[in-house]
Amino acid sequence: MTVHANHHLRVAQRVQLETRQQRMMETFTEHEIDAGAALLSRVLPDDHDATIDSSAVTHLVSELAAATRAIDKLFLSVSFLAGDGPKPGEPHGGVVLGGGDGLGFLRRHDDGVIYWRRDLGAHWVHGAIHARYAAHQAESGFLGYPTTEELTTSVSGGRVTHFEHGSIYWHPVTGAFEIHGLIRTKWLALGAEQFGFPTTDERPTADGIGRFNDFCDVAHGATKAGASSTAPLSVTPTPSRRPSARTGSGSAERRRTSDTR
Repeated sequence: MTVHANHHLRVAQRVQLETRQQRMMETFTEHEIDAGAALLSRVLPDDHDATIDSSAVTHLVSELAAATRAIDKLFLSVSFLAGDGPKPGEPHGGVVLGGGDGLGFLRRHDDGVIYWRRDLGAHWVHGAIHARYAAHQAESGFLGYPTTEELTTSVSGGRVTHFEHGSIYWHPVTGAFEIHGLIRTKWLALGAEQFGFPTTDERPTADGIGRFNDFCDVAHGATKAGASSTAPLSVTPTPSRRPSARTGSGSAERRRTSDTR
């Protein structure tokens, strides 16, 4: 390429860059652009090209602005419509880039975190379910981003939040525990929370071959026990007994399902 052609290429690139910057200034506030540039520094190397930088900042700022609007909308909706129910409370800082797959964002609050990703929308994770989610590295962990708000379950008193790759169920008898993968598939086929609420996260079996969750049938008063089987995803009842799970004077049936991988 000749020196003359190189000069024209550089001029065209500079004009393109200035045009993009002008559009950014017309579309976004200076604060949004600064925030977008700060987020960009986390995902591009130090020696990135300026023209790539401008295009990436434009996209990142656009997503940040959309995330902020959606998170604010959900925050206001929950705060004013929750009545005596839980509320997010005050924000702890601004909207920041999240981890995990895809370009997601989040904002931390007094109670939990509001997450947003364009393909999933904004969802608030809070309380005991958020504590369990955070213990598994939240959006950066195997569960991924939330796909629902906290929902009621078919069994009275229960709550659940669904994520990209699993769910976290809570009941006052059992607490909050995650369930995912093949065990979750089998559990859903058995009636989900009607079968029982999880009382453990997924764990390895004693022989190191399989995986299992324990469950507690909170809807019935009888106390039973179940044993895991080496057969994939099987549920094997046994006459042996365990102490009941109790909250106050209540008791519940315990079960286990397991799988090998």
